[in-house]
Amino acid sequence: MKKLVLLSMMFSVTSFAQTIPVGNFENWTITAYDDLPAPWYTSNQFTVADYGVATTKKVTGFSSTNAIRIETYVSGTDTVPGYFTNTEDDPTAGEGGMPYSQQPNAIEGYYRYNLPGNDSAVLMIIFKKNGSIVSNDIIKIKGTGSLSTFTAFNYPLSLSVVPDSVVILGISSNFIDGIGVNGSSWIEFDSLKFTGPGVTQAIPNGTFEQWNSKSEEVPDDWQVSGDITRSTDKYAGSYAAKLVTSDDGSGGEESAELTRTLSYSNNTHDTLTGYYKYNPSAPGDSAMIALMFFNGGFPIGSGYIVSLPPVSNYTKFTIPIKVTSSVDQAFISIYSSGYFGTPAIGSELYIDDMKITQGSTSVNEPGVRQPDIAVYPNPAKDIVTVNINNIGSEELTLVVFDNMGKQVAIRNASIGKQNVHIPIGNLPVGTYTLMVQSSNGTILCKKQIVKQ
Repeated sequence: MKKLVLLSMMFSVTSFAQTIPVGNFENWTITAYDDLPAPWYTSNQFTVADYGVATTKKVTGFSSTNAIRIETYVSGTDTVPGYFTNTEDDPTAGEGGMPYSQQPNAIEGYYRYNLPGNDSAVLMIIFKKNGSIVSNDIIKIKGTGSLSTFTAFNYPLSLSVVPDSVVILGISSNFIDGIGVNGSSWIEFDSLKFTGPGVTQAIPNGTFEQWNSKSEEVPDDWQVSGDITRSTDKYAGSYAAKLVTSDDGSGGEESAELTRTLSYSNNTHDTLTGYYKYNPSAPGDSAMIALMFFNGGFPIGSGYIVSLPPVSNYTKFTIPIKVTSSVDQAFISIYSSGYFGTPAIGSELYIDDMKITQGSTSVNEPGVRQPDIAVYPNPAKDIVTVNINNIGSEELTLVVFDNMGKQVAIRNASIGKQNVHIPIGNLPVGTYTLMVQSSNGTILCKKQIVKQ
């Protein structure tokens, strides 16, 4: 099984200047909120972590206990929607969804809203069969004001065949067209159901009666995704961060992720250090730290991806950093399960007392062989092929990052395999970075690829 081991570069310190703070995880923002259980996914998974605000809320229903409210939120220059959907993938592209095997001709329910100016809420219903979209109805609810009491609605659907699945998306403002989006907009829904001759199949929790109480714990200056909590099981101070790999709601694994972007302008040798302990719930899992550098929003120089193997007591990790190009930001990501092991639900990572120390170091870095790498076509629409020569018997890992340093695709180059095909058809148009890494953590090459 392919694993990335902790870098063991030997170094000796000759001088130190200031310390760049990264995170001792002492200060946290804790937000309590209600959220829908599976099969629903809501905007809360992002807005609570990023802004400390729930944009999806439980409210009193029309003829039952509960209904759902989604609202648009403004923070500085950011305007974000409230939404609910039944897929963890891209609902606007019809990805994912839930089984549905009847042929409705309408969707009905109750709503009330505040939609000022030219804004409109959106209800999108996409039916699929054998993985292909067979109908796509975008219902724009243009309020031009307020509707203060729950009112029945019935919208026709264009479905002409019996489907096998459906994707549902509700949005608080017209982010589909970007027209009239207003920070004061909100809409509430209750008792959603499909109707038509012979239609009896219910939308799971379409009454929005079932809710879970949650608490989002976010360490200051970090962004979180997944199961992350404040822990008193710490190395120093009062708290550490605890990351747990969890069930993504569909039986798969969701790695908890901590990310942080910080100003960084040093162009010599620095060191990222911290303390961790790791308890995988199954053999083969390992936590991971990724460190990348940017200038003007574009990846610069060599990044670092380091596995954190299992340890039962707090253990120091040390990542020597060598940046020889001009950079203005560093991007740090910490994962409860890495890309190179076997993610397992329940794996626990504790991390504490991280810092970047400036200064001169003498670094004995692993030797770097430069493989012969060609990427084609580039630009590409659907698939890029990476042709690799001069890899010998070593296994390589190919990772594609977006311009925020987030991993969006990963492939392995097995022994003797020279052509690696990477699907990019589902990625937004833009520029991405392809990184080729050896099994000991050395980054052999980075290339830009363009998605048309």
